[in-house]
Amino acid sequence: MIRSTRKSPPARRSARALALAAGLLVCACATGNYEPGGRYDRSTAEVPGAADAAASADGLSVPIEASAPAETSQRLRMAFPTGDPRTSAVLLEKVFPAEIVLEAPIEYQIVVENLTDRPLVDVRVTDDFPAGFEVEDTEPECTRVGGVARWNLGMLAPNSLKTILVRGRAIELEPITTSATVDFVYALQATMAVIAPLLEVTVDAPDEVVVTRPFDLTVRVTNAGTGDARDVRIIDELPEGMTTETGQRRVVMDFGSLASGQSKEKTISVSAEVAGTVTHEVRARAAGGLEVMAEAVSTTVREPRLALTIDAPPKASAASPVRIEMTIANTGTGPSDNTTVRCRLPVGVELVSTSEEGALDGDVVAWWVGSLEPGTSKVIAFTIWRDEPGAFVTEAKAKASGALEVTATYRTIVEAP
Repeated sequence: MIRSTRKSPPARRSARALALAAGLLVCACATGNYEPGGRYDRSTAEVPGAADAAASADGLSVPIEASAPAETSQRLRMAFPTGDPRTSAVLLEKVFPAEIVLEAPIEYQIVVENLTDRPLVDVRVTDDFPAGFEVEDTEPECTRVGGVARWNLGMLAPNSLKTILVRGRAIELEPITTSATVDFVYALQATMAVIAPLLEVTVDAPDEVVVTRPFDLTVRVTNAGTGDARDVRIIDELPEGMTTETGQRRVVMDFGSLASGQSKEKTISVSAEVAGTVTHEVRARAAGGLEVMAEAVSTTVREPRLALTIDAPPKASAASPVRIEMTIANTGTGPSDNTTVRCRLPVGVELVSTSEEGALDGDVVAWWVGSLEPGTSKVIAFTIWRDEPGAFVTEAKAKASGALEVTATYRTIVEAP
């Protein structure tokens, strides 16, 4: 609400002055081109009641009621900054009464229209008032310094308008001239969509594996956010002692782009050479600096360990059969797959028989034991004979997948009968 100090009209006025009070002209002034039909020419405008006012100057008494102005309004328009609406950005229009009565409340409008298809920012309208016009209030509120009012309208959307309403009254018998101007800044508005892609990475790995035995790692990545996650890449730094089938420890998998809610997965085959517990460290990266680590997944790597012993008589009689037993045991933490035992026959010794798994291949007796679970063992045997006195050494070797080969020996003396 803006108010100025209201001046009381003189107690007595001339008849001519009273006539002018009944028909006071208000003009909106600006520089530039006015649209046809909206122009108001003060130099040729006829003020209602002017003839009666002139007669009153000769001493005639003219009642105020007889010179009340007609209900008329005028429009003035100006385009900024060129004066031509076709090449301008803002059309400023003032709608005001042609005449106002002294002390009677009046209102007028200032319409600000954006003529462009882009926003204008920092739009500011000013209007100045003479001392003879008292401003009661404005919508929206303005700031006033002296006789100049300023409205900070902010942004004006493309092809939109805002209206300023001014209420006040004339307090002096002088024409009321107000001059409105507009300032603005062109804004090159660019809209950028804001997205928030969110990567979630999971790793599927077995809880337990056996050294050297290949197993699968499956990595799944999901975009749980909004917008596309671009250039998604999974990096898996394999633990010490674990490699891919091609011997790599650093695995990089490209997943391309992931739309919102989309998932992709890839599987790689790896194996471990060392027993223990390993943790898979998998992270995902995407364009825009997006990076996330998968929740840690641990795998226990178990290792079979073979133990081979030979049980044979330390002495034997020539030309008498000699039974030799061997025990193969798994003393490790993982199953021993593809377990075999091989024993080369000494020179001068002939094979009589073997346990059912054994088979002679040249001068080597071989047994296919298969898989031994941790803590289990198996006994295999064969029978030989030698017809000449002397000593011979029985040597056997056992091996399995993921286990070190072990060797056992035993010396037997053959005596004459």
